[in-house]
Amino acid sequence: MEVPLTLTIDTEAETARVAVAGEIDSAPAPQLATAIDRALQSEARRVEIDASQVTFIDSAGLRVLVAAQRSAEENGRHIAVVDASETTERLLAITGLSEYLLA
Repeated sequence: MEVPLTLTIDTEAETARVAVAGEIDSAPAPQLATAIDRALQSEARRVEIDASQVTFIDSAGLRVLVAAQRSAEENGRHIAVVDASETTERLLAITGLSEYLLA
């Protein structure tokens, strides 16, 4: 049974935090991309992706994170995955993205 993805965005000062809970695969990945885009459209210079409640992430989720990081850099902003769940942290390490995306 697939766990539905839930997203919340909180902005405080120069940081927007996108809290993600559930599974990130090809079906909900566009929802995550939209939430990150909204956070990047705010006045925040830094966007944190709180992945503490992520139970599964696949290549579709990774593509969203990498694309968002590239977009942020092009616009003088920064994106970082914070409080990564063990699942997320392990996948980022295996793919070599931990230095690129983890805070």
